Amino acid sequence: MQLECDIILAHIIYNIHAHEKAHAWRTQKEMAKELKELTKRADNYSQWYNDLIVKADLAEQSAVRGCMVIKPYGYAIWEKMQRAMDDMFKANGVRNAYFPLLIPKSFLSREAEHVEGFAK
Repeated sequence: MQLECDIILAHIIYNIHAHEKAHAWRTQKEMAKELKELTKRADNYSQWYNDLIVKADLAEQSAVRGCMVIKPYGYAIWEKMQRAMDDMFKANGVRNAYFPLLIPKSFLSREAEHVEGFAK
């Protein structure tokens, strides 16, 4: 069951923008062949997810270490997810807030004992 869910998820993500670009949807056999090149989900979930996102052309690596550039189709997915989550949050009385994405090293240095290994 998990493998079937992975294949369906991968197929959806991988083909999201293909339809918009008027490309033919890949057959399951073609998709399975291409997915064999990906890191196995059970071996390294984080790497599998990153491989899939890059292979689907939803995002690409940035010049800034640890950051990705989210491409238009990836951003469209993010907006839909955000909208759905926002509706659920508001239904439960939660108010939105934004926090810094990148934290200056000087801030981490002040809390070095709490983030040992990161501030040095």
